[in-house]
Amino acid sequence: MPQVEFQPLSPKKEQLSKTDVQTSGTVTHRIAWTHCGSPFNAMNPEEKSISFDVSSTWDSQPLDHRPVRISIGREQNGTLPITITGPLFNSPPAPPEPKGNVPGLWDYEVAEIFFLGDFGKYLELEFGPHGHYLALLLNGQSNSIKQGMPLHYEAIKDNKSWTGRVQLPVSYLPPNVSKINAYAIHGEDPNRVYEALYPVPMNAHEGPNFHRLQYFRNVDLRPLLTSCNTELSEVWEDAMKTPSGACT
Repeated sequence: MPQVEFQPLSPKKEQLSKTDVQTSGTVTHRIAWTHCGSPFNAMNPEEKSISFDVSSTWDSQPLDHRPVRISIGREQNGTLPITITGPLFNSPPAPPEPKGNVPGLWDYEVAEIFFLGDFGKYLELEFGPHGHYLALLLNGQSNSIKQGMPLHYEAIKDNKSWTGRVQLPVSYLPPNVSKINAYAIHGEDPNRVYEALYPVPMNAHEGPNFHRLQYFRNVDLRPLLTSCNTELSEVWEDAMKTPSGACT
């Protein structure tokens, strides 16, 4: 991800300092950069999101199809709007469960987003094209302490593509999110396909593992948040007290 100089607002001004539009490979920034917690009232509605294209296999091979795109908008009423768009493979078939929270969703066609914060704490989000989702809190690599948190998620699809939209409670984010990765999975063994926003180097590992945190890259969510996310939320505090022990 390109490094973008952060230009704070003058304390005497209640306006945006500047708008940056940068594209580098799989990441597009269209953000008005401000202090964390500064008002966004002057923002152009078309310039308030970060978008990511999951445009590689997990081990740095090119894709043979249009990539999954994930866009994160600015906070509204305590939630971050996230939109996922991508090709529909319909393989494997949809989970048998009704739309909503589904444990083990990673075994199906799915797009995933990981937000990494302080001290190895991270949020894992999974979204399927048939209206299913899964949210997990993890404290350390692959150490899930809570899963099954509710989300307002909707998905629509046609024969070739799908779009998912979710309102992510900011309270689900770990403190001081600084890194991100995203993934997409489809197909059935032995032809299952694993894709990554930030893949591992070619021939570095024998198989995919989306919890290799060392390959996550920097992200700055501060321009999208209306308050600084620096402390554990009640959701995280409760999860730390009574971990579920469910691992992915």
